[in-house]
Amino acid sequence: MKNKPLILAIKGDARQEYAIAALKERFEIKEVSFPLDGAGAADILLLPMLAKNGSFEGIERHLKSGALILGGRIPTALRERFEAQGYEVTDYYDSEALRIKNALPTAEGALMIALENTPFVLSGKSVLITGFGACAKQTARLFAALGANVLIAARNPVQLADAQSLGYKTAALCTVGSVVGSADIIINTVPAHIFGREEIAASKKSALFIEIASYPYGIDEQAAHSLSRGYINAPGLPGKCAPKTSGEYIAAEITDIILKRKEGER
Repeated sequence: MKNKPLILAIKGDARQEYAIAALKERFEIKEVSFPLDGAGAADILLLPMLAKNGSFEGIERHLKSGALILGGRIPTALRERFEAQGYEVTDYYDSEALRIKNALPTAEGALMIALENTPFVLSGKSVLITGFGACAKQTARLFAALGANVLIAARNPVQLADAQSLGYKTAALCTVGSVVGSADIIINTVPAHIFGREEIAASKKSALFIEIASYPYGIDEQAAHSLSRGYINAPGLPGKCAPKTSGEYIAAEITDIILKRKEGER
């Protein structure tokens, strides 16, 4: 690529390392750590995955005016702060394509957690999955492939019809309290309150609850612990279970964003 933009990439977890390695094949990259130093006039700032706002005081010393700032799940307050400074901000996790790609490593991670934290084979066991988006679809597919009896509880009638067409048992999400009692494993993919104390109390005492939804989550962790149910909160599974694949997915999305931006500047 002619006139390659200079990307200032802040080091992060393993998936960030793999993303940077993939991006180096096409772009000029300078890797830095906090506090930022030794770099100036970069065209693009690549953030690591952020759990909180972080401190970026003095960032203007390292970026060109109007530079592009890229990141995944950028907190709203931080985005607004960057935009107030005149930077263009793009969150690559807003990409539907990336979310679909990440569904498979998320599902594999959920399966790994189930295998490591149950004393039985999955074949013939009942698995309740709430929601039927990309992650739930891949998760259902993997568990069903091992012989588990999968039940999908969703709110959207189109999703329920889709699940039925794939051979899964279904239930309306509002009735989850009446079907949870038959499940050996419960996997939540819905980032909204689904399993409160009443619903958890209706489950088997041996049940395992696995949370793979993003904040604000769907399972009451305190209730699960107080009722002595197995509970595992597993955020960020792609980065933990398949960092290389996840990083390469991110690099592909970033490359697409940069190329489209470059085309728009012509």
